[in-house]
Amino acid sequence: MNLENKYYFLSCDTTLVEFRSLDNCLTYMDEIGIKPILDESALYHFLRNGIVVPPYTIYRHIFTCAANDEICISKGKIVMRRNEFRTWWHSKRSFLKQDNVLDLLANNLASSVSGNQAVLMLSSGKDSNLLLCAAAKANLREEIKCVTIKSDIALNDESVFAARLCTDLGFNHIQLEELGRMSDAFVLYLREYFSRLSEPASDFVILQYPWLLFNNVISKNDILIDGGGNDQYLGIATNKRDHFLHFFFKYQFFWRLVGRLFRSRLKNYVGRSLLERFMLSRTTPHDVNEIVQFENPPHSKWNSVEKDLSRFSLSQIKSYVVCTLAANEQHLKKVRLQSAFVKKVVFPFLDVSVINALIDQNHEENPKQHLLDLLQKELPDCDFTQKKGFSLNISKFVYVNLDLIIAEISECQLINLSKIKQMAKSCDRELDPLHYESSVIFQVYVLCLWINSRFK
Repeated sequence: MNLENKYYFLSCDTTLVEFRSLDNCLTYMDEIGIKPILDESALYHFLRNGIVVPPYTIYRHIFTCAANDEICISKGKIVMRRNEFRTWWHSKRSFLKQDNVLDLLANNLASSVSGNQAVLMLSSGKDSNLLLCAAAKANLREEIKCVTIKSDIALNDESVFAARLCTDLGFNHIQLEELGRMSDAFVLYLREYFSRLSEPASDFVILQYPWLLFNNVISKNDILIDGGGNDQYLGIATNKRDHFLHFFFKYQFFWRLVGRLFRSRLKNYVGRSLLERFMLSRTTPHDVNEIVQFENPPHSKWNSVEKDLSRFSLSQIKSYVVCTLAANEQHLKKVRLQSAFVKKVVFPFLDVSVINALIDQNHEENPKQHLLDLLQKELPDCDFTQKKGFSLNISKFVYVNLDLIIAEISECQLINLSKIKQMAKSCDRELDPLHYESSVIFQVYVLCLWINSRFK
């Protein structure tokens, strides 16, 4: 699966200049004497939803799309033309049905690592456990070491199980304590790390990667193996609403018979519901407008995506949202990590052959049932309790670092500091790990950290 994005700079004479990376685009702007400017509308949606939906970026005059799509100017407006809805599983699938997913993952790992040193992020969840089994099948014990960050938001301590699993399968295992109170040295390292990132990020693992680098767990010569992307393209049903949406996709022939008005409303609902999979935050519009005091709160870009989606069929909507945005999400993760001087990042679950094989084995009620079946066969004693992977306990992190967070936010002129201090009064380390005010403060913090590091 192609994880590369293309970037376009809109020049003063309304021509588009294409680049293969955002860094190249920013370098070009610097060479011609144009200073990059943050786009207020994109900034609004970043704080509101945790993402900036393509074709827009956090920068004014810079646009992005997947490698197979293109951006053009139509009637004075930027338009993203999707040349390919990524529904590759609708064709050329039959010969893959008998393939073993574990063999496909093992082959992918063997070709990706190819004699280099690699690090597997082992959260002891279904995806990373299966990757470890695939690495064992490919006999990569000398090349791959496993890393687990001990997290206190998992139901059980996954680091204990991860260590036992590595011992049983013969892999080296490193356990790192979760990031707590930040030292002065780590704060300085974060500034250096974020200064290399061409785009901000708000996901709750964004501080885990510099934490690994700071502790010399990952080096610039390592290949990083990431289990990301699996949930997105399988369309994991995370709640009853998603199960309800599955009904629409399964019985589309019925919805062709209903009225056009109802069908249009249905598609708007489906489009928004699927887009919400990629919202990393639920910051209310009122709070965003108070955190960053916009003269005219921008809403047009997110609405334009909804209108764009409403023109397509239900299957095309699902294809675009689940696949195009999933690819964009993993692309940004890949860029962030490689910007931090990691040699390469690989996503074995985004190999097209693996995707096809898993889609063919898909179960309506539990899209990951085939993975569970494989794991139960390979690891009969495996504990499948819910894991939280590499996510931070946000409430605890914000509480123990509140003075450092406030100091960082105060340096950013865009943010209304009094609003942040007001929200901070409700923070406590014993609250739910994704406590609303704590989550919002964390998102504002990493945005300010990026702005302060990148633009000063």
